[in-house]
Amino acid sequence: MPAVVARLKPVGQLAATNELSLAIGLPLRDEAGLDRYLREVYNPASPDYRHFLTPPEFTDRFGPTAEDYARVQEFARTNGFVITQTYPNRLLVNVRANAGDIQRAFHIQLKRYRHPQEARDFYAPDTNPTVSASLRMADVSGLSDYVRPHPLLTRVNP
Repeated sequence: MPAVVARLKPVGQLAATNELSLAIGLPLRDEAGLDRYLREVYNPASPDYRHFLTPPEFTDRFGPTAEDYARVQEFARTNGFVITQTYPNRLLVNVRANAGDIQRAFHIQLKRYRHPQEARDFYAPDTNPTVSASLRMADVSGLSDYVRPHPLLTRVNP
């Protein structure tokens, strides 16, 4: 949830029928092991110096387990989400769902707020999302449109 929400008063509720696209992120399995690997792979004195992992090797060693990935997908399906994309590294599950299902699944309310710097409203959860402690999730992106993506490309006339 954007920190600014704590200072703002909601102007309404996001309609339960609004459809949102979310990216559910899973945590790495062995962050300490990854830190050690990175130190070794860049240390010229190490036998692992410049022995880089292939994407499947990285996933096998450090990515979420296939079981954890399957459980997040089952959570999504059970809560009425449509899975739109999965990834071989098992770090993200992209989904699409209506706001009502999202609110119920993550125990949040999606409120509308007046943007403090822009002439528009935005939506955001009234609290951070929660799920069962046994479900391995690191992040849920797309629960707010406080910051809208914008291209960083600039055109220069010769």
